[in-house]
Amino acid sequence: MADEHEVLPWVPDILGENWRQPDAVLIVGSAYAGFIREFSGRGATMSLSDYRTARTWQAFQEQFVAQVVRPDPSYYGPLTVLAGGTLQNVALLDLCRASFVKRGEGSILRRDNSGDRIVIDHPAIYSRYVDGQTEWTWQRILRSKARRIVALGTIAEHGLLRLFSARGLAIAEHGRAVSIKSHATHVWPRRYAVVGRTLGYWLDRQSWWTITGTADGELREWRLLPAFHPARSQSDHGYRRTAELLRQSLNS
Repeated sequence: MADEHEVLPWVPDILGENWRQPDAVLIVGSAYAGFIREFSGRGATMSLSDYRTARTWQAFQEQFVAQVVRPDPSYYGPLTVLAGGTLQNVALLDLCRASFVKRGEGSILRRDNSGDRIVIDHPAIYSRYVDGQTEWTWQRILRSKARRIVALGTIAEHGLLRLFSARGLAIAEHGRAVSIKSHATHVWPRRYAVVGRTLGYWLDRQSWWTITGTADGELREWRLLPAFHPARSQSDHGYRRTAELLRQSLNS
């Protein structure tokens, strides 16, 4: 929302030309960060005027890519490593299809805060947003033949596993079935999907989640790899280990 009366319509997903292909990668975060210049203190932002005057999603995305994506290599740059050096093979989206922020105070609104800490501080509000938008997220996943999904952080991981579990798909690690039991609670964003499965766990174990079952009348399988957020990509030295795990998961 730009204010209490105006809800901005466009969703800033990034869909590469080849995002529907089997070797593509779906990259899913927890929520969109604030990116409107008049409200956000980030370095790469889009003006409210350009947002308002975009009459189609294509016009919006052209401006979004020019003003937010290209000037922000610290976020989007590391993500290209996961897809083999190009965003053409990527669909980049978030569970919460809105900028989930805590509004700044005062006359100069350049102090909005976003990120997983805001989600953790307000899990019930976040959960309502996510649960009200699961069908959109589900259709985005189904419309691609991509088998690999990267979850940026434990909140995105938990949310995706909840989505798959609620639709009756089987979730396993190394062939061992795992039950996700947090469908009804609104505090799930504060918890690991499975106790002990930290982000570093997956790199150390050279492992990932395997999700299988019938979806939309078709037998499907996905490999879901939890990963550090790009802001913490130094924990994986620029996603080199994560990218290698993704390659392994596609070929296994």
